[in-house]
Amino acid sequence: HTPNENTMVVLAGAICTREGKALLSRQFVPITRVRIEGLLAAFPKLMGSDPRQHTYIETDSVRYLYQPLDSLYMLIITNKSSNILEDLDTLQILAKLIPEYCRILDEDEVLKNAFTLVFAFDEVIAGGYREKVTVQQIKTFMEMDSQQEKLAHMLETTKLMKARQEADARAQEISAERLHRTAMSSAVGYGGGGPTQSPSFGYGFGSGSGSGAMSGVARTPTITPSVTDSHPSFRPVQSYQATSAKPARRGMVLGGQTDGRESEFLQAMAKDGDNIQLESTSSTHGSAQPVVTAVPTSDVTILIEETLSVSLDQDGSLLDMVVKGSLTVTINNPECGRALVRLSNDATEGFRFIANPNVDRMAFRKDSLIKLKDTSRAFPTGGPLGVLKWKMESKEDSSVPIIVTCWPSAVSSAGQNLLVTTLEYELLHDHLTLNDLCIQVPIPSGTAPVVDRLDGDYQYEPAASILNWIIATVDSSSTSGSIEFRIPFDGPPTALFPIHVSFHSNSTICPVSVASVEHVDNPENSIDFEEIRSLGVEEYTIS
Repeated sequence: HTPNENTMVVLAGAICTREGKALLSRQFVPITRVRIEGLLAAFPKLMGSDPRQHTYIETDSVRYLYQPLDSLYMLIITNKSSNILEDLDTLQILAKLIPEYCRILDEDEVLKNAFTLVFAFDEVIAGGYREKVTVQQIKTFMEMDSQQEKLAHMLETTKLMKARQEADARAQEISAERLHRTAMSSAVGYGGGGPTQSPSFGYGFGSGSGSGAMSGVARTPTITPSVTDSHPSFRPVQSYQATSAKPARRGMVLGGQTDGRESEFLQAMAKDGDNIQLESTSSTHGSAQPVVTAVPTSDVTILIEETLSVSLDQDGSLLDMVVKGSLTVTINNPECGRALVRLSNDATEGFRFIANPNVDRMAFRKDSLIKLKDTSRAFPTGGPLGVLKWKMESKEDSSVPIIVTCWPSAVSSAGQNLLVTTLEYELLHDHLTLNDLCIQVPIPSGTAPVVDRLDGDYQYEPAASILNWIIATVDSSSTSGSIEFRIPFDGPPTALFPIHVSFHSNSTICPVSVASVEHVDNPENSIDFEEIRSLGVEEYTIS
């Protein structure tokens, strides 16, 4: 049925000046231009000398309802059979929309934002009939008009930032390699014996041909300090050089050739252990000096990493879980290349381990030792080497570190259908500390969630229609939490799925750890080492 002037509908909404000049008019039923211009022209002549707030004027065929807004009038025209109470509500919400999009209530501002106001009026009245919407919902609908454009801009910005970061990192690597090469040439030219090249095997560490001793230095990485509090033992020292002298292990090693009392004074302070840094300067011959880089202070760095993949159903029952882990050894001091790693492994039968082919697997199975088959060889220096991997698969609910459940329910309030949802999490492995827990819930488009109660914090992204529930830390002191929100929605609760979960931790699920690092020839002489752990989420979905 197509509405016309004879049905109970709003014929038009308009904004005009006090003098009766029409600035904007939106017709909601089929009506000729001559007809609407005649109605608007008649309005100022019908106005009384004492206008009141929320007043109306009736003629033989139509009713005018208007509200003063400074120097303007918000006006709607209806037929006389229309419900005046509903029309007054419609007038009020239209009047509230004008200040939302016009900073100043004057003629120029209305003309400037005419199309935006027309679109907003269309959200309130469709086909002459009032829609059950609020001002906040209309603002949300208007913001979502350019959702795809905003997503495209976000993706483009992310790609540009990533490309810029990769270009900067590559430029730093090239500069560091060039400076290392120059430094090595100087060392060899002055009679330095050149570095001792570690035997090459597996995983791309050394090729055993071509570049000879130079390849050992070219592959020395620059390790930057971590920004997390869990890895505070990084400090700036000079990279290992290809000389027979043992590298300095404390404070700063000052590179470059400088003259004068200032340089001598700073060098004296450096010998006393003060952290002093000199900018690299070119010598009179233009040769580059070694750069000051950041490396770990320990002789050996051992990195234990795990990734977690979990699939749950709506009530929190586990469908599938996979844990993948690896242990990586990095030799920072060339004198400690012939080392063995003694592990403490309390893993259950659910974990399957596999060692690097160059590692003595029998020693690992019997004594939990990580050492090379050929003990005369040394681990590569300066680069990470994966020596151990493991995997665990489970369908037992108790094996999941954290359970997330969702409880949606449909209710009706004040004639409006609502979907009230409660989300909760529970930490099952209280030896873990989870950081930056984020639970992402998709929200049906065209709605905005209202959060009634929560633990932690939340963020709603209208462009992506996602509600992010964020908890900074989950540990044994706060093993559970919940959030309750509601949305105006009469569809199925499955619209809130799938829910995605992400977090990271400095602990791991597999209880493998490093007991000690020792010299192969002299096990009683332990080697200084640093153990770093990390747990991340590859995929965690509730469907």
